[in-house]
Amino acid sequence: MKVGILESRAREVLQKALEMAGVEVEVAPVLVEVPEVNLDEIGMMLDEWRKRSPDYFIFLNGSGIQYLFNALKEVNRLEEFLGYVYDAEIILRGPKPASVLQKYNVSKYHIVPSPHTSDLILEHLIAKGVNRKIIVIQHYGEKNIYLSQLLAKAGALVYDISSYRWEIPADIHRIKIFIDRLLSHALDMVIFTSSVQVQHLLTIAEYTGQHTLVVAALNQLQVVSIGPICSQTLFEEGIRITHEVKPPKLFALIEYVTNLQQQKA
Repeated sequence: MKVGILESRAREVLQKALEMAGVEVEVAPVLVEVPEVNLDEIGMMLDEWRKRSPDYFIFLNGSGIQYLFNALKEVNRLEEFLGYVYDAEIILRGPKPASVLQKYNVSKYHIVPSPHTSDLILEHLIAKGVNRKIIVIQHYGEKNIYLSQLLAKAGALVYDISSYRWEIPADIHRIKIFIDRLLSHALDMVIFTSSVQVQHLLTIAEYTGQHTLVVAALNQLQVVSIGPICSQTLFEEGIRITHEVKPPKLFALIEYVTNLQQQKA
């Protein structure tokens, strides 16, 4: 089975696992992380917190924390920010943010259990009560609107902090080759592990004048989505989903594709 992946950060892990299962993997990362911290906006947050400090901090990923802390250090406001972190209850989506926070002497936190989803974060916080609570969310490259909106709907005052964005790589040669392979029916499956991958692939296809052809080609093979947000984006773009991974994690994705490969063997 020939599978195309567009993953960037975890591409080596995903590629190696699938190849060990006998899958032929075509890799074409369609995004790069670009640090971007709005220090003016965070400065205003810090000023507001002097009147009333946050009750909760939610950290969603490790690299985002590091980008944020690096930027705050450059303007001598890291210690001020950390002071609020130390005094609040800290919720982590998974274990990776913990390794970064520990470098800054943050040792008390709650890691939501596997599969480390936004719903489990919500479940934990709603059970504790969030009405009139101040909650700070550190987002990844794509803002988790689902989490922010549901917490706000539950009565929380939510502060959103983004510390990097996802962009299309400057060199898209590899992605053009991937599109050619897709259009020549050389792939059996394409895996999408984030909605931004869908958006970037189709943006590049639009640039090359192949948008309609790419959508049609995807609808002729197996399309696997990592979770409901990604699936919604695919649906909105007119792309049929063959399978949505549950739970929305790499281990479940690898297990699903591995099982398919074994059935074909």
